[in-house]
Amino acid sequence: MVVLSLAFFLFPEIRDQLHEEDQLVENITVLIYLTVTLLSIGGFFYVKGKYNKSIMVLFFILGLLTSLEELSYGARYFEFIAPRILDYKMDTVHDFFFLFFKAVKELAEIFGFVVFFVVAVLGGIFLYLLYRIRDRILPTFMSLVSHPPFFYICLFLALGVTALLVDLRIFKYDFLQVLEEGLEMNAALALVVGCVAAFHVQAER
Repeated sequence: MVVLSLAFFLFPEIRDQLHEEDQLVENITVLIYLTVTLLSIGGFFYVKGKYNKSIMVLFFILGLLTSLEELSYGARYFEFIAPRILDYKMDTVHDFFFLFFKAVKELAEIFGFVVFFVVAVLGGIFLYLLYRIRDRILPTFMSLVSHPPFFYICLFLALGVTALLVDLRIFKYDFLQVLEEGLEMNAALALVVGCVAAFHVQAER
């Protein structure tokens, strides 16, 4: 992240390579996700036991889906027309995340503050329900993150969600686009380290 930030401010002529689609940083991210896919295939035949093999299958699915998401499932390469909802091009699964916020924004323009109030209330109810069942989910979560592969999967998810929030472009700064691509690359790195950790845990067993 430090290197990307320095490159953005010190070398304005390469900024497109840092945040545009199908450019350097995004292509490296895709390669990292594809590395996860290949490692997990090899790992499936290397590890022993159904539990360890299921972990490799999980990494294969995550690596394959995320690489396809970064490539928009080939829409930009094969030039097929992605469907549009609310005039928003839906060429990836995570576009539904942006569609939700676009719908809220457009409804707010019609109905005003009440839309944000309803969303806040629903969010509050969801958080309250999570708080009520914390004694059941917290031990399970802590047990998962104590296992290295799942720790890195949780880190991958946290970085990915943060990247999505940055990509909402609430604030219009070019640097935020670089920040988003950097977060996505770090998410990919977390996933590949988690896959390697699955090999290590298997070796220890």
